[in-house]
Amino acid sequence: IALLFLAELPFSGLAPLWKTGHATALLLALIVLMILFVNAVYQDGQGTPPYPLWLRRVVEVAVFLLPVYAGLAAYSLGLRITQHGWSVDRFWAMLLVIVTGLYVLGYALAVVRRQGAWLGLIGRINVAMAVLLLALVVLVNTPVLDARRISVASQVGRLMDGRVTAAE
Repeated sequence: IALLFLAELPFSGLAPLWKTGHATALLLALIVLMILFVNAVYQDGQGTPPYPLWLRRVVEVAVFLLPVYAGLAAYSLGLRITQHGWSVDRFWAMLLVIVTGLYVLGYALAVVRRQGAWLGLIGRINVAMAVLLLALVVLVNTPVLDARRISVASQVGRLMDGRVTAAE
């Protein structure tokens, strides 16, 4: 499905995706499902691969192209933030876009750097991401990444700049 969407994208453009009103959520759902599926078949790279070569290559291409989805999700959310400023929901969505984007960049690099079985690298990527997530959990509970502070500053800034009125 992921590959078919990308193959069709040059012909339809992004307008149908934007019209859903949930472009970022749809793209993130696809990314999270792919991360889940890759981890479901995670192996250490030892032994005979359980799937035929052609299927492994299709999966490798799909995983390699996942950063495109992360980029589209970031672009979609960036457009919304540009239009309406930061909100608490947009803050959390951007955090999710960044985290999933880093996951899929790591997975794509694992596919590119494969020395036979690229799934063996997934364990190291997952551990590194777990450390990053731990740091983010700490930071979002401090003033450094306080969603409410960031949202209020954004909305007040938009009001002071005259981009929105107090009624809006």
